[in-house]
Amino acid sequence: MVRNDRRRLLDAWLALCAKRVGKPGRAGLEQNTYNNYELQVRTLKAATQLASITLNRLTTRQPVEETYEALGEVLGQARKVQVHKALRAAFNHAIGEGWMTINPAALVREKPSPPQTSRETPTKEQVEEASPIKESPS
Repeated sequence: MVRNDRRRLLDAWLALCAKRVGKPGRAGLEQNTYNNYELQVRTLKAATQLASITLNRLTTRQPVEETYEALGEVLGQARKVQVHKALRAAFNHAIGEGWMTINPAALVREKPSPPQTSRETPTKEQVEEASPIKESPS
């Protein structure tokens, strides 16, 4: 029964995503996106912090935060962000199906954030040098 099993919820959500692969527009999903979701589901299934809690008892952010903390020891920041997005989407699916009433992933205090990238602003000379269009002297 899906409503009490987190693993089956993840499988049901992934199956729903699989039906969207290749469809046009917002209802559609790219194959690469689906493959990424599949990877995140495997990661979440391996996380033991959520494994023993049935969906109807998953009403606080604590188990999700503990899962993120444990995964943080083995995953990079970008991957943690992807796991968080997949878990939120799966819980939203469960809410829509009436299997849960609250999304505990949405309640997490410190949501994983994308890694910061730093880029220096190029100088005018660097832009001019890189530009394929050169001004002709007058």
